[in-house]
Formats: sequence, C-alpha cells, structure tokens
Amino acid sequence: MISLNIMKYIRFISKIFKIRGEIKHKSDMGFFQLGRELYEFLTLNKMEPDEYYLYHLYKPEFSREDKMRFLSRNQYYLIESRLNPRNEVGILNKFVFNCYARSVGLPVPEMHGVFDPHSGFTSDGERLQTAEDLEKLFIDNPSISYIIKPTGSSQGKAIIKCKAADDGYVHIFRHGDIAIEEFYNRLCDNLINDPDLKNDVYIIEKTIKQHPFLDNYCDTSAQTIRILTFKTSSKEIEILARHLKLARKGSYIDNIALSGLGAGVDENGVLDYARLITEDDIVLYENHPDTGYPVKGVTIPYFSEVIELAKKAQSRMLHLRLVGWDILITENGPVIVEGNYGSDHDSIQLVSGRGFNTGNFAKELEKLFNKTDSIK
Repeated sequence: MISLNIMKYIRFISKIFKIRGEIKHKSDMGFFQLGRELYEFLTLNKMEPDEYYLYHLYKPEFSREDKMRFLSRNQYYLIESRLNPRNEVGILNKFVFNCYARSVGLPVPEMHGVFDPHSGFTSDGERLQTAEDLEKLFIDNPSISYIIKPTGSSQGKAIIKCKAADDGYVHIFRHGDIAIEEFYNRLCDNLINDPDLKNDVYIIEKTIKQHPFLDNYCDTSAQTIRILTFKTSSKEIEILARHLKLARKGSYIDNIALSGLGAGVDENGVLDYARLITEDDIVLYENHPDTGYPVKGVTIPYFSEVIELAKKAQSRMLHLRLVGWDILITENGPVIVEGNYGSDHDSIQLVSGRGFNTGNFAKELEKLFNKTDSIK
C-alpha cells in the first residue's frame, strides 16, 4: 500500500509535468527549476501550482521579489478571516450597506425598495411583494431605469437592468419586453430554485449615470473602480490595490470574471494596459478592443476624490479591516456602488500584474500569524 506522503509527492510531480507542458512555448524554465520554485512557493506562501500558473509567475519579467509579493488563496483566506470577523461582514450586505452608508454620509445609489414575495417593501414603506406592486413601481416612475440585484450576490450574478415599457410590460436590458407577471414569476423562481439565491431578497436601485469619460469604453454598463483598503492596527488606512473594471460592448455588467477587462491604476490615477484574463493567458490592450478608445496612459477624472472616498468608507467600518470598494465616477464625483469583504484577490493581482503583500500590510501580517502561518 502506498503511503499518503508518497501519493502527495506523486501528485505534486504530476502537476510539475502538467505545468511544464503548458508553458514550454512560453518560458525557458526547465523541469527541475520549475519544480524547485513550485515547491518553494508551496512551502513558504502556501501557493498551489495552479495559482503559480494562473499568475504567470514563470515569465522572466518577474523577479523572485516580485513573485513573493503575490498572495496565495490559502494566505488570503487566512488573512481575511483574521481581519474581517465573520459576525461583522453582514454590514456589507447590499441592502444593509446602502442604509448604513446613507446614515454616515457616504454617497450611494438611490434605493427604491426591496422585492420579496413575502416581506418586500418600498423606500416609502409601501408593500413590494406582488406583480401588481412591481407594476405600480414602474408606472409611478416611467422614466427611471433600475438595477435589481440579490442583496448577497457576487460577481454580477442575477443582476437585472430594467425600466418601464408599455402598459403591463417591463423592458429587460438585452432581453426585450416581457409581461410584468412573467417578470414577477422569474424573480420568485430565482429566489426559490437557485441555490445561490435561496433566502435572499432583491434590492432595487436607481441606475447612476456614469461620467462621460467612462462612456468612451462602454455606454451600456456602469464601470467601477475597485479600491482595496486596509486599516492598520494603529487605525491608519492604506490603499493596497486599485483597478478600473471595463465592460465589453453591449454589456451591462463590468465584472472581470464574466469576460470583462481590467486596467491597473497607479497612485496618480493613470491607467495601465487593459487586461483580458483568459484561461491560458493574459491579453494586453493599449486601447479598448471594442471602441478603440485609449486606455494605457489615460488619467481617470476625480481620482483623488475616489481615493478620499474609499478611505472615508473604510474609516466607517468599525470592525472590518480589509474591504474592496466598487466606486463609480459620475459627472459630479464618485459614488460607492458596494463594498466587498471577499475582494477577489486573484482578479486584483491578475489585473494589476503584481501582488499586494508589501509595505506595512506585509509587516502587519507578520504580527497576525504565528511562525507556521506567517507571510514570508
């Protein structure tokens, strides 16, 4: 009988062979060099071989120091559990956060209510539970476009963009007009049958008109800047990472995981390449691939205000110390769309092309973990 330790090493060696086969046309790194580095990263940073491949750390442009700045998923989950207590993350539920943000002076989208067939209500305190209630919402606000989304969803799941159409109908962006009754049944069916949406409700917000600068990339989707903030033990707030999410032509969602683009942003608000993350590679664009509008070297408007707002929002989080903010720029300045405690660290590192285990963040982490868990 083969021992578990031997099986573990056999699986590890098979992963080396697999990755070497994938990168043989992209890197001169030999089998033994690759194996040594994969083992080193697994030992020091708990980074699995598939993550090493995901971040393209085999490429020669990465120095060893650059590679060590990338956080593995094992590290990130441990870090987040220490910095963001699970009994406190509910404040970032989309409904709860919208209410809380307005109470502490943070700009957020206007909320029109919460739809649920049993307990839904409008912001005016009226019922929002039946097809008739939904129809009244649209009739009373015929010129308003809405974003309807589950309060606990992530990565753009089940988001609907809609507005009033002809009597008894609602227009669903990219899907056309459907009867209110059918729309109601779809919402209810999602809440009942989708395992990710069970026991959830829908928040209904007024869509925000983004800054014309962003329309140059996509005028059908609000495109947000993701700012990752960190509150140190001395209550100072630092920016760990930042990137602009760019939507594709005809989309109404800017999520990078759903074939969107992302562009890193430097400390002055200047964009880097737009990056398309594919299964096998990272494709760089100087201009948006659909509109041709320049990306690399372009300065984002209101960027200093974006950073100020992200820091202000983090300062209002009493117990959460690591939050990813999605901030939309309008003609009048930035607005917070939502906060995320699970901040897609892999997308952040892929889009920026660098890890964020640096500076005071890295020093703080050394204090948080014992020797076996420490970030090297």
